[in-house]
Formats: sequence, structure tokens, C-alpha cells
Amino acid sequence: MPVIENAAVTFHEYPSLEFGVPVALFCERTFNKNISLGIKVQTYILISVGSFESISLNPYVKVNF
Repeated sequence: MPVIENAAVTFHEYPSLEFGVPVALFCERTFNKNISLGIKVQTYILISVGSFESISLNPYVKVNF
């Protein structure tokens, strides 16, 4: 007879331990000494599973006064 596990019960009985590492890359272009445009790519890698958790792409503007 096959065993069917209830995911909710299994999660509370045996909590999973996950370890992750954030990795980010930046690219910035300076137009003059006060204004810069850039983009940031960030991902979160789960080491314990060996997969990507999330990937984000964030553009930004930096103005120095």
C-alpha cells in the first residue's frame, strides 16, 4: 500500500533547513559627475537545494548634490 504524506503535517514535524546566498551584479553609467544611471541584478541561491530562489532586476538613478 503506498504511503501518502500530508505536506502540512510533515512540514511542522520535520522543518526543513535551507541555507542561501545572495549574489548581486551592478552596472552603472555616469553621464556627468552628478548623475548616474544603473541597473542591479540580484539572485538568491539556495545552497542546500542547489537552485535559484528568486531573481530581480532593478534599475536606478543616482544624483549627487
